[in-house]
Amino acid sequence: METLLEKKVLETKDQTKDIAVFANKYVTLVEEIYTANNKPQGYTGTIASMLWMFFSKMSKKRNTWKRKTFKNLLLSLHNQGCYTILRRIEYVEVLSNISSFGNRFVRNIENWHKETYVAEDQLLSLIEFCFAKYDVPKFLASSFFETQKKHMLWYVQLGIGKSVKSLSGVEIAITSRMAHEFRHTPKGYSVPQALRRAQAIGYGANKEMAEAIAWSGLSRINRNEEFWNTVVQFFAKQKEVPFDKMGEILDYLSFSIREHSDFSMRGRTLEALTRQSDEWHRRMYMQRNAENDVGWKSSKIKQLSYSTLEDEVTITYKIVELLNAQELYEEGYDMCHCVASYVDECFSGTSAIFSLRKYTKDSFEKLVTIEVDPVSREIIQAKSKHNEALSKEAEKIVEIWMKQVNLKQEEYLYTDQYEVRPEQHDQMNVFLDRTTSMQETSIDTEISAKTIFFIIYAIVKLMIVLSQIV
Repeated sequence: METLLEKKVLETKDQTKDIAVFANKYVTLVEEIYTANNKPQGYTGTIASMLWMFFSKMSKKRNTWKRKTFKNLLLSLHNQGCYTILRRIEYVEVLSNISSFGNRFVRNIENWHKETYVAEDQLLSLIEFCFAKYDVPKFLASSFFETQKKHMLWYVQLGIGKSVKSLSGVEIAITSRMAHEFRHTPKGYSVPQALRRAQAIGYGANKEMAEAIAWSGLSRINRNEEFWNTVVQFFAKQKEVPFDKMGEILDYLSFSIREHSDFSMRGRTLEALTRQSDEWHRRMYMQRNAENDVGWKSSKIKQLSYSTLEDEVTITYKIVELLNAQELYEEGYDMCHCVASYVDECFSGTSAIFSLRKYTKDSFEKLVTIEVDPVSREIIQAKSKHNEALSKEAEKIVEIWMKQVNLKQEEYLYTDQYEVRPEQHDQMNVFLDRTTSMQETSIDTEISAKTIFFIIYAIVKLMIVLSQIV
């Protein structure tokens, strides 16, 4: 019977044999495809089809040097035993990108030697060997793993000693401070992100703000740089802007500059811009939901209309059920809480949302947002604006409504100022049940201990009395 050790040895021998077969055939395969008339064809998963595809993109007449460089790279990596690179299409594409600048190599490829078994590190070492006569920012080598030939050219240009300010086709105006920061960009940044980061620091942004600008949508914009340059300057002056809020503002600005070519950042403040952005997002949200017509059936819990006379003025209080996503959004926007996120609960019928409103003549004010469980007819939560507790006025009206429609009385009026979702409400009940049970168990244990102690005491007392009699 074959042992596990023998099986492992056989597997290792098979792998060694496969590598040897691959090594023997690979050189012949590369030479054959290199000399063939490469008509375009797609990749089918084989090494041969992959090589054929890449060589077919390199003209024998116009790109002779590129084809030759590509072949030499393949054979050199084969001689160094870099088989992982040669088997995977994404790595071979990096070799193709390197070949695009094969007429600018600063060293002979045959002198390169691998110093690691990690494929990505082998490629990074190869890029530096081929192009970097002088120091080049480490992050910039990642451009050869992407598609922008211009960014690869920047690596080549910096490698032969050019300055950042003299790079070909840079979209932004580079100052000396920006050039310095670009060269010192940490690893992990893409080239567009590195540019925005350097630009932001050049305009005085602190480290956190520069990082936020770099990772925002500003790094994906490649047109109308004159306008977006002013946007970078605007954010660079801010001490702090929440990342998600920056994204919302950028969406608003993108819309504004498309709709109005003369739109500018002149004279704008963060507070005003945030308000305009919020209002635009609100309109867009309402428009999308109106188009999608997201609505649901009524919970059949009766609404309220209650009138009273105050200082000879009739005041009417109404509690109305919200029956579509647009109404939920408007309620959340006006009341400054997150009831708009309850669309799924309302649509599925697990929650019903009501709004208490106070009408005076031709105007009304929203006082409270109320969540009800339609099955148990229990009020889950009731919140005023900013999730604050209810006023005495609002408490009175809600209690009137509860009695009229037979809703359960809960301590919802005095909850802390944070949102309690239905699932949290259930978890709290479970916790209370467990706590009560633990308390009951504790009492039972205490009684049992007292009983045992009393019995022991009685026995001892009886023994003493009997001994005295004897």
